[in-house]
Amino acid sequence: ATAHQILQAGNEPPTVTWKIQGNQSFFWDNVPINYEVVVNDREDLTKGGINRSNIAVSFDMLQGFDMVKITQGHQMTAGNKFAAGKTLIDASDCKTCHGIDITINGPSFQDISKRYKGVNNATGMLSKKIIRGGGGVWGQREMAAHPQISETDAASMVQYILSLNTTGQIVKSAYPPAGLYRPKEKEGNDLVLSASYIDNGFNSLPPLQGKQYLTLKPARIAASRNDGMSKDLKKEDKNGNLVVTEIRNDAWLKWNAIDLTGIKAITLATYAEQGIHEGGMIELRLGRPEGSLIGTGKFLPVSKPTAPVLVTIPLKAVSGKQDIYVVFKNPGKPDKLIGVVDWIKFEK
Repeated sequence: ATAHQILQAGNEPPTVTWKIQGNQSFFWDNVPINYEVVVNDREDLTKGGINRSNIAVSFDMLQGFDMVKITQGHQMTAGNKFAAGKTLIDASDCKTCHGIDITINGPSFQDISKRYKGVNNATGMLSKKIIRGGGGVWGQREMAAHPQISETDAASMVQYILSLNTTGQIVKSAYPPAGLYRPKEKEGNDLVLSASYIDNGFNSLPPLQGKQYLTLKPARIAASRNDGMSKDLKKEDKNGNLVVTEIRNDAWLKWNAIDLTGIKAITLATYAEQGIHEGGMIELRLGRPEGSLIGTGKFLPVSKPTAPVLVTIPLKAVSGKQDIYVVFKNPGKPDKLIGVVDWIKFEK
């Protein structure tokens, strides 16, 4: 069997980098993030420089770390990503029959966008129409086939057409390449920073896209959303929240690669009821459960708790990204329950 693949050389994809000032792991409600998107593209820099209007920036509150959802969300908000489709249309015979906002031999791109807005699989359906040709949708006019256009390129062209708004223009990026963004925290959601750049192509080669995503956690995280925990611990529902239970001596929770720059304390929301839980000590350690000790606090039981008891533990000054362990201690009563943890918050 034989397979053929066209390889294009001579236009390197751009690199896109997020730069934010301050902590690289967390965001705080209503606290501005000072950001900049830095783009480098060797070919564009030799021919007029970086086109800042082709930089698309978005901020999305998303649940968890589903990169498929992150990518889809970015495609919906970053209108400039459709520049590749526009370039392909400009290089084809499309405009012989279609105008942006006027009917020629075929409907305008704006009318096509209106008709197929919200239609399931519109991209796949219209891509096939471009390649195979056909008619009947817009009267008796027939559209010529374009078998030389690949499915990938046809999809890019359709995505550009469907991105046009009522004025026939692409919806531009809602945010500039550099500035301040003030997040509004939503319970349990991460803040996903998305940036992309479409270059200008080079020597008749089509444009390429570079992108980067950066995920910031909310400063307050459910204890159940840890990156690891000792084997005897359990996650259980308590009043609609998933909490960590079965905490005994030497049990631990872990978060990976946490940036502790500027973090002055860690607060835990705890439940411990007298007669059921014994309480104990809380240790904050780096790297492993027996690692460097950076803070300690007390896990105290109370009579019939109706709200969590907040335990705030001041931290020794630590900078950079570290694996952090929350270790629970009651060596005098190793088989007794210490308590329950609802959430953990990193304090500036």
